[in-house]
Amino acid sequence: MEGVFLGTLFTAIIVILGICLYRKVIILQSYACNLDHELVIVLLVKDAQNEIEGIIRDYYRGKTQSKEFWIVDCGSHDQTPQILERISWYFSGLRLLFVSDIPLKLCKKEVIEHINAPAVMIIDGTQLSYKNIMSLTHFLCNKNNVAIGLKTYEK
Repeated sequence: MEGVFLGTLFTAIIVILGICLYRKVIILQSYACNLDHELVIVLLVKDAQNEIEGIIRDYYRGKTQSKEFWIVDCGSHDQTPQILERISWYFSGLRLLFVSDIPLKLCKKEVIEHINAPAVMIIDGTQLSYKNIMSLTHFLCNKNNVAIGLKTYEK
């Protein structure tokens, strides 16, 4: 009689642990599926008046986008800031940040301070061509192509 009771008790404990593990797996899968929506892409640009509007329009024309797309103007001396201001009215997920003419390393630090997101992809568009920027952003936004690693920064 005591053996049957212990067997039933052991089975009940295993079933309860199985249900808890199953719930935890479902919650983690749900979180992993939504992780790609939290990726924020940041494009650093400088003196890009001839390409910036096309980059933004082509980005939003693509099939996959991040929740927010940040354009950081690192001190342009041409019409880039005016073009960015004008085109920002058309795209709700487009965010703009204007910083003074500072070195790129300091510009990246400014970006990290201003953008509060669990995953940030910073692309140095000052050194890339239009074609390279577009292929990189579309490749990175496709969840089949990339795994995101998170890094914490101490302040």
